[in-house]
Amino acid sequence: MLNAGITKEELGTAENPRLSFWDFGGQATYYGTHHCFITHRGVYILVMSLLQKLSDPVPDLDYKASVDNLRTGGDYLDHWLNTVRSHTLQHEEGKQNAEQGGPQSSSHDRTPRGTGRPPVIIVLTHKDKVSPEDIEKYKEEIWSHIEDKKAGKLVVPKIFAVDNTTEDSAVDEIRDYIRQVVRGLPHMGEKIPIPWLHLNSKLKIKRKEGPFCKFREVAKLARDPDINITDEHTLALVLTFLHDRGDVIFFDEPSLRDDVTLQPQVLIDVFKTIITVPQYQQNRKTDPKMGKMWKKLEKEGVLSDEFLTRIWEEKDRELEKPFLMYPDVLKMFESWLEQEGVLSNNLLTRIWEKRSHQLQKPFLLQHKSFLKALMEKFYLICNATSVGDANDEAQQEEIYFVPALLSCERDNAWLYPDNMYICPESLYFEFSDQFLPSGMFSRLQALCVSRFGLQESCVFAGCARFPTDDKEQTFVITKVHHYLKVELLSSSNIFTEGLRVRKFLSSALFEIKEKWIPCIQYELCCSTQQEDRGEPAFRVLPTEYRPLKQLWGIPSVFRAVWMPDGYQRDRTVNLGGDGPGNLQPTGDRYPYTIAEMRKIGPVLDALEMAGGLTLEQCDHIRKQPTPIQRVKDMMEQGEVNPSQLGAAVEMCCPEFVNVFPTEKRGKVLTILHTNDCTEFAQSLQTAAGKSELPCHTEVITTTDTVTKKTVELLFNTKNRMVALVISPQTHRHWSKLAYKFPVQNEKLLLPILLYPQCDPYTPHPHGPRDKMLKTLKQRSPVLYNLACEEIQMKEGEVSDVKLQRIIQQVMTDDTKGCKVPIVLLINDEYGTSKGGVSTVNCQASQTLQGKAVVYATVLQLNVPEQDQEAANRDDVTLIGPDPRGREGEPTLDWLTYSHRYHFQNLPKNVTCIIGHANITDTAARNIKDDRYPQADLVTFTHVIPEDTAYFKGGQRAMEAWEIEKKMLKHVDNAKAAFSVGERIYKHFIPKYEGGKKPREHHLFFPRPSKLFEEVKIQPKSGKGALVVLCIGRVKNVENLKGYNLVARAIGIVRKYLKDLQWITRGISKDDWKESLKILVANLNSPDLNPTLYPYGTQEDIRDDMMMAHLVLMPSRSEPFGLVGLEAIAAGIPVLISDKSGLADMIQKLVDEEKLPRGLLNRIVETSVRDSDMDKTAGKWADKIRETLRDTKKAFTQAKEFKDALKKSKYWEDSEREFLRACGITDDMPSGGISPSSDE
Repeated sequence: MLNAGITKEELGTAENPRLSFWDFGGQATYYGTHHCFITHRGVYILVMSLLQKLSDPVPDLDYKASVDNLRTGGDYLDHWLNTVRSHTLQHEEGKQNAEQGGPQSSSHDRTPRGTGRPPVIIVLTHKDKVSPEDIEKYKEEIWSHIEDKKAGKLVVPKIFAVDNTTEDSAVDEIRDYIRQVVRGLPHMGEKIPIPWLHLNSKLKIKRKEGPFCKFREVAKLARDPDINITDEHTLALVLTFLHDRGDVIFFDEPSLRDDVTLQPQVLIDVFKTIITVPQYQQNRKTDPKMGKMWKKLEKEGVLSDEFLTRIWEEKDRELEKPFLMYPDVLKMFESWLEQEGVLSNNLLTRIWEKRSHQLQKPFLLQHKSFLKALMEKFYLICNATSVGDANDEAQQEEIYFVPALLSCERDNAWLYPDNMYICPESLYFEFSDQFLPSGMFSRLQALCVSRFGLQESCVFAGCARFPTDDKEQTFVITKVHHYLKVELLSSSNIFTEGLRVRKFLSSALFEIKEKWIPCIQYELCCSTQQEDRGEPAFRVLPTEYRPLKQLWGIPSVFRAVWMPDGYQRDRTVNLGGDGPGNLQPTGDRYPYTIAEMRKIGPVLDALEMAGGLTLEQCDHIRKQPTPIQRVKDMMEQGEVNPSQLGAAVEMCCPEFVNVFPTEKRGKVLTILHTNDCTEFAQSLQTAAGKSELPCHTEVITTTDTVTKKTVELLFNTKNRMVALVISPQTHRHWSKLAYKFPVQNEKLLLPILLYPQCDPYTPHPHGPRDKMLKTLKQRSPVLYNLACEEIQMKEGEVSDVKLQRIIQQVMTDDTKGCKVPIVLLINDEYGTSKGGVSTVNCQASQTLQGKAVVYATVLQLNVPEQDQEAANRDDVTLIGPDPRGREGEPTLDWLTYSHRYHFQNLPKNVTCIIGHANITDTAARNIKDDRYPQADLVTFTHVIPEDTAYFKGGQRAMEAWEIEKKMLKHVDNAKAAFSVGERIYKHFIPKYEGGKKPREHHLFFPRPSKLFEEVKIQPKSGKGALVVLCIGRVKNVENLKGYNLVARAIGIVRKYLKDLQWITRGISKDDWKESLKILVANLNSPDLNPTLYPYGTQEDIRDDMMMAHLVLMPSRSEPFGLVGLEAIAAGIPVLISDKSGLADMIQKLVDEEKLPRGLLNRIVETSVRDSDMDKTAGKWADKIRETLRDTKKAFTQAKEFKDALKKSKYWEDSEREFLRACGITDDMPSGGISPSSDE
């Protein structure tokens, strides 16, 4: 191992194991964060003061501590020991507890000291202020207090006392004792694969670059020969193992898996910027505005995105300070300079080493999205932004709820409004061992706020009131000692929402339990004693069958409000699939596969919803102490139908479907929709009929909920899939109290987002879509994250192309990998108004039409009408920028660096991203890496920087190589790079033979735009003015584009042809004078002034060509030359520089006998040397005169060239390779839709 470069410090040794120290704040404010860090692999040191007796009240007690019933030193001791135990209780221990009596067993258990895990070492401070006798007496008090408690088993036999004001030998003794305890831990000495250690070593080196890195960067490190982990699933398992060890922070979840935290301790720094006590709150005392925000946060628990940004901006500024500005560093300098007199290199190194480990680079705002998602993952914050009106959506700022900072005392006048009656019977959740973790209630509050929002809720420290589906009823939940109390309120004294509230809270608490405290136990109870007589007398509710004797003692009012009507239930009928009957399990049922099935909450919710299990049976399963026991209990419940259980697992946990018996599904597509989508559903049903796909529709009625209806349909295995149509009206059918949408199998459910076509001329063009997505994310995060189809309805209609695409997706055989690709084109505009890149961008989408779902970015806040029409024609969905917070007009930086802010509405599940070098390739790469790491990257290269920069001169020529290096960096490991034209293709062949290269490199010949192909030109008579047309800007590129050359040529021709007119299209208003000056200086003709036109649309260029007798493309270096190609496609006489990619293509096609040899006469030999300018100008003049002397002949030839070009279909090979790079093969279904057909 040492030879492999892994040091003893990294590995640790048997005598000196490697330790990592974490310091937790003791104030109640921090309790909500402890679950993020507590692990069963740790050793815990509990520090207590000898000056604070266990029985004495704790001074300076805050309200949050009193909510947790923490008043004395003994309370705090119990709290910390129970916190460690509840969060680290292992499954086997939980099983033993259940066998000894489970939650009903006594919290007292006489066992030897220090036999529990993980070990807790108690350290007493201030021993210099008390006598040795008092120290021993204090230790005895501790043992007496904890000896008969389960959590007391964690405390090791030896309790230490230290004096932390002087050097104390007890500190060394503690250090040695920690090593001794660590050596005895069960996981010490476990074998770790050497490649995993190699990867961990590399990650420790990489952490010097910063606290975070991308998963793709780790994947690159893992491909090292010493590690050789190439499978991303295996890599995720390795990172999860390192996460469990505390080496990194990594969650293999869709919203978090792209980021890896290399310095876990930095999360404490992140969390404490928000969750901290007042004296450490950022600028609370120095900035009055921030002070008010902090007070509001404490009073209401509300953190605005503006406030979060301010806090992190200030913190980042602090991190930017040079280390010499830190006072402790200055003191070190002064001290050592006094002693040494000089600052040696050795001294400087010692100073730097002492402080550098504390210094960090600014990272908060840079990683804001990830850090917010991480805090939401831990329930430290939750998004509480209301789903307002669509018209207000663009102006609405995001707000977050922070339960750990909510410190305001309950106000009963707000909690229990005067117009509300309180149900005389309450529901209780009683937690075992007389301990309810404070973090559990904080998480429940966060979960409820994320569901119900804050507008209709009322939250305080330790209690809250939330709405129900009935506007006249609400419920109050309160943390009282070791139990939760749930009260139902009603304005009419009629209580009908109790059972739904119970179901919601049971599912919510079970989710928290499965995610964070898997072995904690609690019971659902009623009270057999009236509340005004003191503490409730709990009676556990039955969780099995309910014979009458089990209901004795439960108040009748309680049964009516909180319990179902008997144990009979409606069961969803399973009509059976198409056979051949049951599919037997193919996976191992015990013990390994079942052991991995840690989360069954959605399965239980689905079974209860469809009547597969009763609510009591689900609660019985939830109360089992370990995940394995819960799964076994679910499988062994007497009344559960095995095929229904299999169907529920298939819906909610598809990764385990092979472990359970299921029925083979039928062939029917069911379209589930609301009344406002009937016309769309009928159109989709008609499209299904054309493809011979059995299909029927189901309407969500006023009494239905989306969740229950979807689950019921999928329990009927005749349905192969449900297409759930989500429209702006669907939000009326989301139940507030129906827990999270349980269906997670994309093979069974296809969400279709249906919304009106965005009007780019409204203030908030994406309002309807954004509101739908926000509602969906709030009501059903699971459904929000599923792959979906997005349909914009134009005047209430949907094109056949889009309907057929949906049917294709339903009929896809996943085993063959025939999924409809989702392609995202990254560009600043759509349409071909600017030619060049835009033309190729449009051609790409037209090639994909009917074969993929295509989206394209644009930077215009108001998309030009002709561009929107082009997108509609090509079946492309345009995605414009979100202007919120903007300064000035949108720029490429919005796409490149701020896409998460300005382009939040990019589609999900993109399979391929297309960028254009060197314009949007950086944006495409960044978007792929940041948001779609699994997507393929394809790049079009349109330029040769080295070549073109030479003629621009000056600094630009020097910068050319830097530009090419960036292009190579962005194309590295891309699936494919397409070079537009042979000139670019040949240039990049050797470039890609270096270290940076795409996986494939292809030649791409662009197809002429239809706009020019469809032009019909009659031969010109040659009478009147003879118009010569050039296209392109002049200023700063006159050498490159050959304007100085062609101006001299036209000056020569003007001597012979007096009716000559020279038009140049493409001059900006700002450059008009300079451009004219350049042309006139080279023209050398006193009686001919060039006509300058501004850069126009492709339609303007087409109209110019139709009036022209000749089009010139005289570039001295032209990567391709679309202008010349489009002139040939339109049937216009053209002259082309031989220094262009177009000339190379013509030569190639002539050699292949695809084009007539006469077309070579339209190519003019053009020298790149300035010394040959006059000679080259003469050649161009001869060709111009030859063409204009016989325009009839020239146009006749041009017509022949046009027909030959169209007949050659030279572009087909390029398009075939392009489709393949996008994941489309010849055997994939296209629905019979031609790429070039209109809607």
